[in-house]
This record gives sequence, C-alpha cells and structure tokens, in this order.
Amino acid sequence: ELSQGGRVDPNEALEKMMAEAGLQSSYQSGATELLGSEDDEYQFKGEKRCGTVAIVGAPNAGKSTMLNRLIGSKLAIVTHKRQTTRNSVTGIAMEEGTQIIYIDTPGIMDARPNERLNKAMVKSAWNSARDADEIFFLIDSNKIIPGYHRPGSRPRPDAPPTPTPTPEELRLREKSNEELILRRLCQRKQPFNLILNKVDQLKGSRRDMVLLLAEELKKQAERPEEEGGGSYIKRVFAISAISGKGLDAIRNMLRTGLPAGPWLYPPDQISDLPLRQIVAEITRESILLRAHEEVPYASYVETESFEEKPDGSVRIQQLIYCETEGQKRILVGMVKDLGIRSRREISKFLEKPVHLFLNVKIKKWTDTNSAMYERLGLDFNAESGGGRDGVDLDLATGIRMLKRLALDFNAESGGGRDGVDLDLATGIRMLKRLALDFNA
Repeated sequence: ELSQGGRVDPNEALEKMMAEAGLQSSYQSGATELLGSEDDEYQFKGEKRCGTVAIVGAPNAGKSTMLNRLIGSKLAIVTHKRQTTRNSVTGIAMEEGTQIIYIDTPGIMDARPNERLNKAMVKSAWNSARDADEIFFLIDSNKIIPGYHRPGSRPRPDAPPTPTPTPEELRLREKSNEELILRRLCQRKQPFNLILNKVDQLKGSRRDMVLLLAEELKKQAERPEEEGGGSYIKRVFAISAISGKGLDAIRNMLRTGLPAGPWLYPPDQISDLPLRQIVAEITRESILLRAHEEVPYASYVETESFEEKPDGSVRIQQLIYCETEGQKRILVGMVKDLGIRSRREISKFLEKPVHLFLNVKIKKWTDTNSAMYERLGLDFNAESGGGRDGVDLDLATGIRMLKRLALDFNAESGGGRDGVDLDLATGIRMLKRLALDFNA
C-alpha cells in the first residue's frame, strides 16, 4: 500500500497482524538494547566462545529477515525487492557465553558483464564467506518445491493436489542462482549448513516434501570419494525467518559449535556499523518501498550530518543521489512521504525524537564513481566470475593463502615445514593457478 501512495508501512502492518495472531513482535528497538550490566563479561565464568557466521543465498531468500530475527533487532533493511542489501551487514548476538557475529551478505547471482554494481555485491558476498567459521546457505523452499505460486496469485480452488515430485524435479535447476551458489561452495570445498526458509508458506502435500528436498540437495552437494565421500552439507534446518520458528535449533548449535576464544565486541553491542550508515539505510529502505523500476536501484543515500541536540533529539541531514533528471523529479515528488516514514523508523531505532532533512542531487555513480563504491565497502573493479572459486583475489590474499598451506612465499631451499622447497618461481606459478596477477 505504501508503494501505491498509501500510508501503511508493510513492516508495521506485518507486526500488527502478528500481534493479533498472538505471535511475538518481529523486532525490538536496536540502538540502546542491552543484554545486561556493563560487568556481564566479567560475571560470566564459563568457557567463552566467539565465531563468525556468513549468511549467503540468492536474492529474496530471506537473509536479512533471518539476521534481524537472530539478533533481536531490525538492523538490516527488508523489502520485497531483489538486491535490497548492497553490502555486508554485521550483526552481533550473545548466546550465554558465546558471541555470534552474523554477516548478512548481498544476494548472489550470475551478474552480467555490464552490471558493475551487481558484480561488486556478489564479490562482497563471497569474500564475507571466505573465512567464516560457519556458512549458512539460505534457500527459499517455497520457490524450489513444485507447486509454487508467485506472490499475488492464487491457485484454482479445483486444482488437484501437487503430486510427489521425482528426485530430478527437486534438484536445483541448472544455472539458477541457487545452483550457482551450491556449485561454488562445493568447488571451494567449504562445508556449510543448509537452511530451508519459508516453510510456513508450504501447504498440504508440499510441506511433506521438505525432507525429500533436503535429501536431494545433500546428494547434489556430494563430496568426491577421494576426499572421503559424504556431503558438503553438514546440517539441515527448516525455518521460518519471518516468524522465528526453527531458529532456536540454530542458536543451540552455534552456542556450542563455535570455537573457544575471547569476545571481540562488548556484550551489549549489536553491530559494528556506524549510526550514520544505519540511518542512511533506513531512508534507502523507504525509497525501495515507495519507488519503482530503476529509481530505487539508482539511488544512494548519504548522511551528511548527525547532530545530537541538548533537548535529547537528533538532527539528521541526508543527501539522496540519483542518476537522471527524471529520477530526481520522481524522488522530489515523494520526499514528504519518504521523510515521514524514515523519520518514524529512525526515531524508533534511536529511541529519541528525530528531525530529518532530505535533499536530492543528481550524480552518476553506478558505473563511473569508484569513490561511492569505496564508501559502500565494494570493489569498483570486481569481476564476479574471477578466480578459481568465483572470488577475485588480490596479491596479498594469494600470499596469505600460501601461508595457510604452511609455505613461505620468499622461501629459500629447505623452507617449508612440510619439506616442500618453494622458490619464487613456484610461488608465482601457484598464484597464477589461483587466477592472480603477480604484478597486480
């Protein structure tokens, strides 16, 4: 309704419906949410654990919704549009003595050669998953299981029940975004956890197909016999991210499964993102909900000033960039609506009154402005298909990978604890195998 010029925010409407149904509200306020006193870290006497969890998946799989549910606060923006998340978002949650650092990544897809922004987002997602302690591969089970109907459409009342599919029908379709992610995770030889999301949308006989889908995907992710056989899928979870059902099993697994080690953040911190970036993302969420076609994807929001007033309120001035005069006219026409919604959401997050001022400016950035990419934490020169495993690596990363193999990049004869003599020429050849340019 908001996208058609109305005043009802989809997120608020959903929370109201959940409250009427007796379900827990989706999100809590985020900026001042505390888990206890400042001395909690020192009061905990057991073994401390800390680890990172990367959430990867195709666009619109529900990654940001899952992150918000796991940390108990609306940190990542959520809309019905694809590629809502542009850069990796870090959310931090405490489960007893375990600090879990979740990384919500942009949706992974097969970006076209001329889609610079999409390629940069795909590279950011793969880089976030590279060194994570656990990887969650999120799949929209409602979309994969036969009998799926697009949002807004309804099956015929006299439609026959969905027949039990064959194993081939449950396999991820070749060259789909989901199959691309599964294949590259297997190429990287990274064990991962399979998360089947949106199971609450499965009705009738389709609900019984969840176990069949899990078994078929395990076969599709089989490990070669020379590597010991089995599957790269370690565990399978069936969840509903929007209602929170099934997430307790994930929390319990992470509570005891992450490596022992000191906490990296204070126990009351929910993210490492600066407030300026969080409030800019809230305004961009309003644009995604209100605008259509190319306008929301060509828009970029920057917080110019963030000033706390003596009366406890906050004055925020933001600049909305777009790329054409037509886009500017559209955004200027809806500035009032954008300001009303964004001010309400920012005030809810900060838990204080907010004075928000929005300006619109034309500036081409999606294909030509490397500085804007740097502000987003994205690589302007990314190639989503680069590298043996779909990741563009620089020279420093290549050398770190050699070090992980217990090899010295500048080794003389006799170097290497495994008895491997690695000279400079061999190092260069290894870098080339990793699709790296030695003189980059």
